[in-house]
Amino acid sequence: MVEGPYDQAMGEPRSLRGVAWSLTSLVLHLAELCITPGAGAVAGTVEASRQLVGRLRGRPEEDGFDKVAERVAERLDATLATVPTEADAQEIQGAATAVEAVLDTVWQDPAAVLTAVRSEEDFTALVRRAAEPYRRQVAQSAEGFFDRLLDEVVGELMRLAPGSPLFQQEALTQLLDGLDRVEAGIGGLQRGQEDIKAGLDRIGDRLEGVVARPSGAGVVRFGSRPAEPWPLVTRRDEAAAVEAVIDQGRSVTVLTGMRGRGKSQLARAVAARCEAAGWPLVAWVTAGSRADLVSALAELGRGLGVSAEGVDGPEVLAARCLDVLRGAEAADRLVVVDNVESFDDLRGLVPEGVGLRVLVTTTRSQAPDGWHLVPVGVFDRAQSVGVLLEVTGSTDAAGAARVAEVLGDLPVAVRQAAATIRSNRYGFADYLDALGRFELDEVVARADGDDYPEAVGRALRLAYRSAIDRIAETSGEQAVVAAAQLGAVALLAASGVPRRWVEGLDPAPPARRALPALLDLSVCEVSRDGAYVSLHQLQRQVIGEDSPPGSDAGAGAARAAVEVLAAVDVTSRPTFEEQRREALDLTEQLRTIATADPAGRPDPWGLFSDPRTARALAHAIRTTSELGAPQEALTLTDTVALCEAALGADHPDTLTARHNLAYAYRAVGRVGEAVGLFEENLAGSVRVLGRDHPDTLIARGNLAGAYQAVGRVGEAVGLFEENLADRVRVLGRDHPATLIARGNLAYAYRAVGRVGEAVGLFEENLGDMVRVLGRDHPATLTARNNLAGAYETVGRVGEAVGLFEENLADMVRVLGRDHPDTLTARHNLAYALLAAGRVGEAVGLFEENLADSVRVLGRDHPDTLTARHNLAYAYRAAGREEDAAALERGDPPSREEPEGTEGAD
Repeated sequence: MVEGPYDQAMGEPRSLRGVAWSLTSLVLHLAELCITPGAGAVAGTVEASRQLVGRLRGRPEEDGFDKVAERVAERLDATLATVPTEADAQEIQGAATAVEAVLDTVWQDPAAVLTAVRSEEDFTALVRRAAEPYRRQVAQSAEGFFDRLLDEVVGELMRLAPGSPLFQQEALTQLLDGLDRVEAGIGGLQRGQEDIKAGLDRIGDRLEGVVARPSGAGVVRFGSRPAEPWPLVTRRDEAAAVEAVIDQGRSVTVLTGMRGRGKSQLARAVAARCEAAGWPLVAWVTAGSRADLVSALAELGRGLGVSAEGVDGPEVLAARCLDVLRGAEAADRLVVVDNVESFDDLRGLVPEGVGLRVLVTTTRSQAPDGWHLVPVGVFDRAQSVGVLLEVTGSTDAAGAARVAEVLGDLPVAVRQAAATIRSNRYGFADYLDALGRFELDEVVARADGDDYPEAVGRALRLAYRSAIDRIAETSGEQAVVAAAQLGAVALLAASGVPRRWVEGLDPAPPARRALPALLDLSVCEVSRDGAYVSLHQLQRQVIGEDSPPGSDAGAGAARAAVEVLAAVDVTSRPTFEEQRREALDLTEQLRTIATADPAGRPDPWGLFSDPRTARALAHAIRTTSELGAPQEALTLTDTVALCEAALGADHPDTLTARHNLAYAYRAVGRVGEAVGLFEENLAGSVRVLGRDHPDTLIARGNLAGAYQAVGRVGEAVGLFEENLADRVRVLGRDHPATLIARGNLAYAYRAVGRVGEAVGLFEENLGDMVRVLGRDHPATLTARNNLAGAYETVGRVGEAVGLFEENLADMVRVLGRDHPDTLTARHNLAYALLAAGRVGEAVGLFEENLADSVRVLGRDHPDTLTARHNLAYAYRAAGREEDAAALERGDPPSREEPEGTEGAD
């Protein structure tokens, strides 16, 4: 579908109704949090909140919201009418728009919502911090008006918001009902202000546990760090790490020590302190390889607002992230780089900046000059004994000391031993006897620098085997699933596997209890946000040694890992952000398993010999590209090569993966490389599948699109014409794929200036689409859109507007208001209205579409960035230069028109 720029009407000179509407929406949001506390309460307003606020203002329920907003607007207008200012009407309106933006920013921040209901002083400070970037965008002559308006808005909000006397009088019953749903004990709260605030504090604690990446204004929390262990042990090493990172402010601190000593847990403790202290940036990235670090920095950059415009690879995005960190204002900031295998992987990728600290965990005992080393030791004997006694409930301190001595006080071994003793109801002597029954060759191999007793390997092996045995006592089926889950997690990324994927190995009710049992028995670890499951490195090694390549156990683990990857369907996730996260997680897993093991063997378990892995690879490349992260897709280039080596260059799934990699190269602008891959793939498809195979036809069509993108328009048109003729011959004139091919040819004709032929083909195609697929088929809607665009190109603007209006109405009816194609259709209608001189109508549609794009797709989706650019274009067309400049400071991409490329998956 074609997208274009657009516009917005000038507002009333001193109307504050937009500000009042945003403020009232925020009040509803606060009310909803109190009525229905929890993660869902942050998503949007509900009718109950509308009714509540209607009652608060003494208005009928059916129109309470509008009347509250109107009253707020009247009060603001009356208060500010006499405020002296040299600003003109447009500058004042710009200040009002900026205040609306501040309220929208606060609305989207759960931490701000909680602050509002707890403390007026804290909330006022938070709003002022959020307002700083917007105040800089206001005309100098309107800054005083902006400040006064912001003060009045905060005062009005606190007058209406939960926590105010007015709210308490009218909403206590609903509030207490909501609190009961979170925690039964809050039901006895009285009407007093302190009791209400105490309840809200408890809601805040619960909310902070379910929001994956909480952030306040200007605060970034990135990554998924380990959960806090139980029981928590405060260690000398932690004090040394805190002193180096927080007190001394060293630029790079390295926690070093052999595996199992708890380096990541110490880093977690430092990160938690920095977060609790309100540091504006606390990030956790995993660096099992250089590619992993590059990918993590690229995604961190996205969280910091780094633009991907013009970026042709993840390394460039990572470099932009480092530039942003380096150039930021001085502030206490922390980036944890966990699990560094080689310091060479960090070359050129170490974050730096005024106030920024980097905390590295590694087994390497020597670090570059200037980096501060903090050796991490084992537990003190008293700490080991304390963990063993607390977990097991025993009082036998002497027996616990004997176990700790045998395990060398290694934290991971002590904790797993405690869980094993508890689950098996062992005494400490019984446990030591069980360890002694392992053969000498059943000992975990030591890596360089490791120096722990042989009993450690036995303890880890006993931990996971006895866990499976314990689960089997409840359910044999559950035990089989648990073993498969352990095998899969051991072979996949060390940084963790999404918990939903692991649980999805067997969705039957008994099987769903397998993973919780493994977590309860401390064999697996879960991330702080509960989203990822992982194994300690030593436990991964133990399970890997018990499931070697070529063995039955190894084949079972490989089969489970492939099943986990093959089941991932990125498009099944409900929101853009969830789809993007799913695609990036799948990309990380595939990139990791393609890395050679320490012995230098690529793919030792043969995961890529299974075509399902190749299909998962193709799916990851395609969806990552489509979801705005084609640079990440390019990190799978070596993985495609491994797939080709395992299955053969001519395997159909290899062809699909290579085709989608070409698609990613084209998406990042490396069209020359894309053309080469598309040409290679087309030749392979013809050779393997035949000239008339549907996948061959798709490959030819996409090569034609790539030719067009690099300016080889003559060859492009020739291939499009050839492809259409072949589809008519092979599939028939009325086959949907034939209709798509005709539309692509029409688009190519239009691009090369053969607009008369293009219009004829578009008209023919729309008629056939209606006849074959029906008026409401999505492809028919696209065909009507493209015909309208062609009409616009040849100056038939009135007909174009009519078709665009008809198409938008049909899309809303068929696809829904929030469907991405509906958003595009509204864009196109707005652009046509702008071309027709109906600027006011165009601007309204453009503003509406940007708001919907942010809500539906997210702020960073490529289509949202295009919508923002188009709104700036429209503002400029309407003479609103300041508004246009404010939007463009985000550096959105310039307008692009998709060419109808087909994909393979």
